[in-house]
Amino acid sequence: MARDRPHRVASLVASEKMSATEAVFPILPGLSTNTISKMIIAGISGGRSFALRVIPGLIIVVLAAWAGTLNILTPAERINPPRRLKVIE
Repeated sequence: MARDRPHRVASLVASEKMSATEAVFPILPGLSTNTISKMIIAGISGGRSFALRVIPGLIIVVLAAWAGTLNILTPAERINPPRRLKVIE
């Protein structure tokens, strides 16, 4: 069931019922939860030394995703706001 959620969110964006900006917030908690499970598996299957090498990278990826979403690192949308393209029919 949970695996279908990103596809559902993507279909909402494709049908323009949800914007891409709004779609980020249901996806990021899933990414975060998935990352936590990866950290646990790294510790169990690879041992302490493997986990100490893998976990910092996983944390950096999740923090970068959240920071980019919350415009913490680079507020690019404030500098260059996205433009809507006109659909020619």
